[in-house]
Amino acid sequence: MQNTAKKSAQPNLRRFVNHRSSLQYQGAFSLVELLIVVALMAILVTSALPSIVQVLQYYERLKVERITKQLLQEARNTAFSLRHRIIVCGSRHGDQCNAADWHHGMLMFHDVNLDNRFTPDVDVILRFEPLNLKYGAWQWRGGVSAPNFVRFEHTSGMPHSSFGSFHYCDFEQKHLFRLSMRNTGVLVKYTTDVRC
Repeated sequence: MQNTAKKSAQPNLRRFVNHRSSLQYQGAFSLVELLIVVALMAILVTSALPSIVQVLQYYERLKVERITKQLLQEARNTAFSLRHRIIVCGSRHGDQCNAADWHHGMLMFHDVNLDNRFTPDVDVILRFEPLNLKYGAWQWRGGVSAPNFVRFEHTSGMPHSSFGSFHYCDFEQKHLFRLSMRNTGVLVKYTTDVRC
C-alpha cells in the first residue's frame, strides 16, 4: 500500500513541477521581443521629436510676445498713475541693465534720479521677468535717444522719444516677428522688416 501511495505521489509532483514552470514563462517576454519593442519606441520618438520642437518654438514665441506686452503695459500704467519715470531694459539676472541681455529677461525699474540707467542704491526695481529663450533671440532696437531701453515718462506715461521695435528671430530664421512701439506705448505686431 505504501508503494502505491509513493507511485501516485510522484506523478502528482511531476505535474506540479511542470505546471509551475509553465506558469513562470507564461507572462514573460523574450529578449528578442523586448528589443523589438524598444526599437519601435525609438523610431516613434525620433519621428515625433521634430514636431515636439516645433511646438516648443511656437510656445516660446507666444510667451515672449505675451510677457513683453504685459510688462510694457504695466510700465506705462505705473508711470502714468504714480508719476514716476519707468524704464524697461534687458537684464540677465534682474540686477543690472545690459543691451545684449533682452533674451535672458526684462527689468522694470523706477528711475528715481532720472539718469536713464539703473543705479542699484538709488533706483527701485519694480519687476523682473526672466525669459531664458532657447529657440530664438529677442532684442530691442530703439531710436537715438533710447537705443538700449524703453522709457515711459513720469509726466504723461508715454514713451517719449523711446520709439523702436522688439525683434524675435528664431535660430532657423523661419518664424520672425517684431513688435513695433507706437508713440502711445501700444505694441503692434508685424512679420515683415525683421532685422536679425
